[in-house]
Amino acid sequence: MQINKLEIVSFGKWNRKTIHLHEGMNIICGPNESGKTSVRMFVMYILFGLEKEVRERFISKLDGQLGGRIHLVHNGEEWTIERFLHRHRGQAVLYRGGERVTEDETKQFYKGMDSNLFASIFSFQARDLQAIREKKADEVGKVLFNLGLTGSDRIVTLENSLEKKAGELFKKSGRKPLLNVKISELKEILKKIDEVKADEEAHQLLKETLRHTEEELLTYEQEQKTLQESIRHHEKLDSLKTQIISHQRLSEDLKNESWIEGFPPDAKSKYDQYKSEELKFKEQKNMHLARIERLQSEKETLQNQSKQAEYPLSIDSIEKLVGESKQLEHSLTELDENLRKEYEQFNRYMNQAGLSYSPDEVIRIDSNDYTGEMWKDLAKEQEELTGKLADQQLKKRTYEEEVTELEGLLNSTTKKQLPRDEKIDLEQQRDALKANQSASEWKKQLEEEKKKQSSELEASKQLFKKVTWGVPVVTGILLVLFLAFLFEGNNSDWFIVVVLFSIGVVGGLVGFNQSKKTTTRLKQLQEDQSDVSNQTDPEQLKNIELTLIDQDEIAKKANQLETKLEYAKNNLKESMIEQDYLNHRMEQLEKKRDEEMNRFPFLSSTNISFWPSLYQTITQAKELAELIKKLEEKKQDQEAQLNENRKVAQSVLVLYESQSDERSIWEQVQNHLTREKDNEKTLERIHNDLLELQQELKDLHARFEPHADEWKTLLERANAEDEATFIQSVTQHQEYMNKLQKREEAYEFVYQTFSEQTDKILRTDHAWDKIEEDLRYESMRLEEIRDIINELLNRRAELTAQIKQLEEDGELSDLIHQKSMLVEEIRRRSKEWATYRLAYSYLKETKDRYQNVYFPGIMKDTSDNFSVLTGNKYVEVQFSSESETINVCDHDGEWYQVGQLSEGTADQLYIALRLALSKALHASTSLPFLLDDAFVNFDQQRKQHMFSLLEKQSLEHQIIYFTCEANDSNEKIEANRIDLTAQERSQNGHVELLT
Repeated sequence: MQINKLEIVSFGKWNRKTIHLHEGMNIICGPNESGKTSVRMFVMYILFGLEKEVRERFISKLDGQLGGRIHLVHNGEEWTIERFLHRHRGQAVLYRGGERVTEDETKQFYKGMDSNLFASIFSFQARDLQAIREKKADEVGKVLFNLGLTGSDRIVTLENSLEKKAGELFKKSGRKPLLNVKISELKEILKKIDEVKADEEAHQLLKETLRHTEEELLTYEQEQKTLQESIRHHEKLDSLKTQIISHQRLSEDLKNESWIEGFPPDAKSKYDQYKSEELKFKEQKNMHLARIERLQSEKETLQNQSKQAEYPLSIDSIEKLVGESKQLEHSLTELDENLRKEYEQFNRYMNQAGLSYSPDEVIRIDSNDYTGEMWKDLAKEQEELTGKLADQQLKKRTYEEEVTELEGLLNSTTKKQLPRDEKIDLEQQRDALKANQSASEWKKQLEEEKKKQSSELEASKQLFKKVTWGVPVVTGILLVLFLAFLFEGNNSDWFIVVVLFSIGVVGGLVGFNQSKKTTTRLKQLQEDQSDVSNQTDPEQLKNIELTLIDQDEIAKKANQLETKLEYAKNNLKESMIEQDYLNHRMEQLEKKRDEEMNRFPFLSSTNISFWPSLYQTITQAKELAELIKKLEEKKQDQEAQLNENRKVAQSVLVLYESQSDERSIWEQVQNHLTREKDNEKTLERIHNDLLELQQELKDLHARFEPHADEWKTLLERANAEDEATFIQSVTQHQEYMNKLQKREEAYEFVYQTFSEQTDKILRTDHAWDKIEEDLRYESMRLEEIRDIINELLNRRAELTAQIKQLEEDGELSDLIHQKSMLVEEIRRRSKEWATYRLAYSYLKETKDRYQNVYFPGIMKDTSDNFSVLTGNKYVEVQFSSESETINVCDHDGEWYQVGQLSEGTADQLYIALRLALSKALHASTSLPFLLDDAFVNFDQQRKQHMFSLLEKQSLEHQIIYFTCEANDSNEKIEANRIDLTAQERSQNGHVELLT
């Protein structure tokens, strides 16, 4: 993949800018604040998007927009990636060759790459090196090891965190982890439970009974859920019965009328040709028919003697009609009785509803299940709103009283507070009195110190007096000894005398000096005591402090009252808003109620709370009215059929001379039919004589048959059965389209309920009677199950109460409760520990698999890169799976741990790893490599090595390097340098950056 052009429409400081890029190495330079970071973030935004807080930093202040395009070449094809904040909900849109690609092709383009993975592998900044430098020396190797495995050092933190959290929960030989402590506590409790297990058997039996009851309850609840789903499905089918039947009937009709699509265009001309041939055929046919007519005149003479020819139906049909008529008379008697019963029931429903509607008027009432649910909801909502309004008014009065009470308390508390000036005066008086009190205490300390120094001075004087008269005596003795030793010539004794004399002199001087210091200190204490003369009144100080404390308490109470008052006012405001909202809902409810009354005027005389029961009555009456209507229609049909049969019978009887007969009309007709059958045998003989003439007529038809076949072929092509159908084909086409539209309307109506299952529902041949029977059975079964569930719930409550009674009777209940609490906590903590351990094992397993399959190749590339960066000082990089760290080898064969390397060398190793990772992923996801001032801390030699490596890698991988330095690269890649400060204005007013 190679990016050719960045088209920045609006991003950060850039607006309507275009940056052209080349293959290989591209250097984008410019001083600070020149927009380098904006260009890099633009690439990140177009490819992967940005977080909201980051994205808002780059919204243009000129037009408030954010977005642009990246033009690139991928697999030899030109692609464009476009992303705008206010288009396509901020999602990226990809175009290949100018055509927008699908979502699957977009996923194939990215191949699982996201912003985090891109930032970890293909994007690099100076602060990435700074993050490595902040690690401890013994952590750097592990971080680089995991970086080579996953492209990020976050795996180190995750792995340590999982291991630490698992260790905090449980250790095999530990005592302090939480699970170890809880398990020990559980053992103690189980031991105590064994000691107090007198009622355990009864408790366990009740527990087992409760468990069986709950299992049985769960079974019935599952059956209840299944029945409810089945009932809902059957109710949907029953409510859409008309539409489903209509769709199936129309589909069948349209399937039979598919001939309209193949109506032939030349049918009219062929029809005219056929009519010409038909005219010739009819002329010849009429000639033959005239001859037949002359022959049939003899037959008619015989037929005139028989009335059978004048019968409206055949003899067999009339005999069948007579039997049916007798059955119809019996059926009409039963229908009259049924209608009488149904009308009585219908009138009871009307009286119950307080209406005086006829069955037809009830049927015309435009009510359905939605109407019933609406009436039920309106009644329920009115009841709910009425209660809420009453509660809300009570709350409002309570809040108003609270506000009034708090305002009164606040006013009385405020009046008790002293003015600010008086309070400040009291505080100053308190501070002055405290200062005087401290001075009095200091005076007492000075007096004690004075007494102490006086006693010391007196002791020093006594000692000095003793020394004063003792020194001459000691001096004389020492002088005598000196002279004695001098005459004896003993030098050592003379030295002892000199030392003793010196010690005596020094002791005298020290005593004199100490006496002098004590006298000076005593004078100083007398001067300090003369300075402290003020006295403090303790009672006055106490009164002032009590007054200030009271004022602080009053101020604190006033603040609390102000806070409570503000909270109460807010509650009152919210209460008023809630009341307005409820009033608004009540107005909407009344509006809906008025709309229903306008739609159904009979509701005006009924309280809205009775609307649901009224709907049930009307629904039952409506069903009964439809049944009455069907019975009346059936009665009318039977009466009409019976009247038609009577007409046929009368038409038979009028053919004969009628005489008064006490027998019924049907018996009279039966007698005439018997006589006609006898005459029919005579006519059969005459019929045989006409067969020869009819044969000649058949021959004439045979000669016309080719033309007739051609006409039939035309009718088949036109999907017509006869000439009238052929002529009406155009009209029928329009009727076909109307049926198609009605079928679509029925489909849409069914789809609103069944959605994806619509086709399956419409293809199924439903047994509606069975569906209704199943619905009734399931409803009855559901009621039975509900009763059983209620009974089981009562039984479970009784068992629970008995178990609770046993557990509350003594120590056993407390122990069981403690045990259950401990078991639950151990179970919860065990799941948590298992989750940590499982996640840790998955992480280790994934690292081991990646380490054995992919990591060796990455480490080889890392070794090559590291050798180039260090000027062949280090020639090999290896990883240690046991210590999870990386070791490097220099050209002398000495191995070093990462912690032993300098910061600069560790940075080079990190960069070598990142480049090896990007190369490994470049084969599958060939995204460009972005570097943002990544080598600002490198010296010139390391930079040269770095750019040599980048130049080599840019032969296979496009690299975009952002820098603020003017000349920090090799001269070979200076041609691809892009200076953000060099601009020129094109003819269309856009600014393009010069390359």
